[in-house]
Amino acid sequence: MKKLMRKKKYSQIVYLFWIYAGGIIFVLGIFFVVIDAVYQSNIYMDAKNQTTTFCTSIQSAVESELNKMSSIATNVVYSDVIRDSVGLNQTEGELGSISKKSSNFPMLQIYAALNAAQQNINSASQVNVYTLNQKCIGTGLSDSMSDVRLLDKSWYEKALSLNGKKYFTAPEKIRFSQSSYKFMEDHMYITLVRLFNNGTGKKVGFVEVIQDCERLFSLVDRLKKQNPNTSIFIFNDRGETVYPYNGSGENYTKNYNIIKNNNMEPLISKWVRTEYYIKSLATYQVIDSYNWSILVYENRQSIYYPLHKYRVVFVSAGFITVLMVIVLCYMLSRKITRPLRKIKDATRQITITSVLDEENEHINEIDSNIIEIHQLCEAIRKMYEQLKDSSREVLLSRSEETRAKLSATQSLINPHFLYNCLTHMSIMAEEEMNEEIIQLCNSLCDYFRYISSTKEMKVPLEEELVCIQKYIDCMKIRYGEDLTYICDISDAVKEVPIPKLILQPIVENAFKHGFNKKPPWVLKISAFKRRKNWRIEIEDNGGMLSDEQKEKLLKEFRETKKNAFYNMEIGGMGLKNTYLRMKLLYGEKAMFTIVNHYPGRTKFILGGPIETVKEKNVL
Repeated sequence: MKKLMRKKKYSQIVYLFWIYAGGIIFVLGIFFVVIDAVYQSNIYMDAKNQTTTFCTSIQSAVESELNKMSSIATNVVYSDVIRDSVGLNQTEGELGSISKKSSNFPMLQIYAALNAAQQNINSASQVNVYTLNQKCIGTGLSDSMSDVRLLDKSWYEKALSLNGKKYFTAPEKIRFSQSSYKFMEDHMYITLVRLFNNGTGKKVGFVEVIQDCERLFSLVDRLKKQNPNTSIFIFNDRGETVYPYNGSGENYTKNYNIIKNNNMEPLISKWVRTEYYIKSLATYQVIDSYNWSILVYENRQSIYYPLHKYRVVFVSAGFITVLMVIVLCYMLSRKITRPLRKIKDATRQITITSVLDEENEHINEIDSNIIEIHQLCEAIRKMYEQLKDSSREVLLSRSEETRAKLSATQSLINPHFLYNCLTHMSIMAEEEMNEEIIQLCNSLCDYFRYISSTKEMKVPLEEELVCIQKYIDCMKIRYGEDLTYICDISDAVKEVPIPKLILQPIVENAFKHGFNKKPPWVLKISAFKRRKNWRIEIEDNGGMLSDEQKEKLLKEFRETKKNAFYNMEIGGMGLKNTYLRMKLLYGEKAMFTIVNHYPGRTKFILGGPIETVKEKNVL
């Protein structure tokens, strides 16, 4: 049984390489397939919406232009002036035959009526009226009145057979006689022709409205120019290709059959086989008023060209990523398995120097089928059991050691300050300053009551300043009105815990060294919060500290070791005591500096991190 269990364990290199690398490759593959499917669906929907939008826009634009042509023809057909003038003096011969009789009828009235009919609507390229006695009156590109032969017109027989219904010709070139726009003769035109009668129902002539294809299909031309990969075709009611208009309509006959062969419905996009059996996405629409058909399609390759570019980029990036993952997993697996046993041996020698979570009394045994990790977990578990009992003892001993050091440094302050006060009281007694002695005694009592009232090494900043106030009261008895004391404390730091009696040596130093000049003397203490630290500034107007003295003093402080207080005499600490206590409590986060570049002023700056409740309870 044990042999079977051992066979299930395998090398970390194999585990990382096949499990992690294989998993990452699988996830990348799934990600690629999903993203590719979503992207392909979005491209299809965009192409479908585009062809549908093209069909709708083209239908609206072309139908609008055809309506304008139809309106011009209608205005002419129902113009009383034109019908009466054209029907005047018509020959009784066969319709369309050339009359040998010279007929004088009011051509000027017809010409004026044509201009009026065309100006009511945006102008067509040309509007002509043909009479049955072979006369033509036209306005537009060619303003003329001439003799014509109706039988020579390509539309004559068809328009005649429709008996007044609209007939649209296929795109063709038209030569305009007496035209000043010769450059437009190369353009293609579509013509609308209608037979019209006089008031009694007698056939009297034809109206011909000619429109330039560039104007008729202006929107289609713009869409085609902006989307060169999109094919656009428009067919009239006879299935003739009217767009593109610059080629032979016979070349596009197969495109009209696409609509019929695929049973296409208006505005329903379908995949169809176009010319040369190319698969394309096509959409079809009908201009109902004229029974014209619109066909818009784009081949599959053009639609999915962005997808092809995306696939090339993504596959290339994915291939490179897979190679990097494989190489990285292999390198990491080799790197991890090499030092596993060394890490296991090293953990047995680790000593806990930080506080462990008291709620976590036991570490759970981790079962792993990887040999190296299994051995490492066993070593860590045994190490934890060995260090669990000793960790609290180590922390407690270090805490007691720090407390002892702080108590020793604090005790060095009291005799020195008491000595100065007693000396001062002796001098006052000789001068019989009884009231001042009483005030001094009261202040001293309050001061020493503050020292002996608690064993805590830290107190709220506000309490420390009350103690300083007592000290200042003692000094004001000596200096009187020559001494001014300013205290500026921010509410944000009043309850912040700071080392007890940390300010007294600095204030005492100001009286001892800073106020050697003539009065008045000013002592200012400011306390405030800066980021996550408390900061206290003690400033005097003595200005007696030179740059050399400042650097020498700070250098001496920095070279002081934390156990230096064992070799110091009582009363000999002063500023060094303050510096040492700050270092003992806050380590590298302690702030102790001197600023003397202000004229006539010296400023001592103390600071440290604002401790949480948990941190405060350590000492």
